[in-house]
Parts: sequence; structure tokens; C-alpha cells
Amino acid sequence: MIKATKPNHTEVFTLAVITKDTTSARSFKHLSLIERSMIFALLREGYSLRHIARQLGRHVSTISREVGRGTTTQRRSDWTNYEAYFPETGQSVYEKNRAH
Repeated sequence: MIKATKPNHTEVFTLAVITKDTTSARSFKHLSLIERSMIFALLREGYSLRHIARQLGRHVSTISREVGRGTTTQRRSDWTNYEAYFPETGQSVYEKNRAH
């Protein structure tokens, strides 16, 4: 029969040292207005979100969320609507969200 014993401090410390930490430090960085302007220019040139993400060294989901955040409905002179991304809109939404 195996008897369960409470581990002492040395055993707990040894176990903690042996256990390998597999999580890596994350460095979160907010998009700057310059990066938002680059997204705007690359979208205008017809590049994909994946290509833009590679160019900026960002994850594609970051670019996708930013495009969603900065997209607004515009109206043409013939009263038809269209969606367009603007870096200023993305920046103002970002600043508004950060204020809370």
C-alpha cells in the first residue's frame, strides 16, 4: 500500500525548478498612426490583409481587427454607399476605447 505524504518545502522547490516553463513573454505593441497610414495605402493598392501583415510584421488578425475598426460607410455623389478604411477613424476609435 502506498502512503500519501505531504511534500516538504525542498521537494516542492525541486519540482518547481524541474518543471519547464513553456510560455514565452509576449510583447504587445499598439498600432501607430504611421502603421495605420501604411495599412490604408496598401489596401488602396489592392494588397491582401495577409500581405499587409507580413509587410508590417504583425499578425493577420491584428490587421483584420484594425481594418474593421477603421472602416466607415461613405456616400458617393450619386447617393450610393460604400465602405472605406481610414487611418484617422481607426486612430480615433482606438483612443476612445483606451479612454475607458
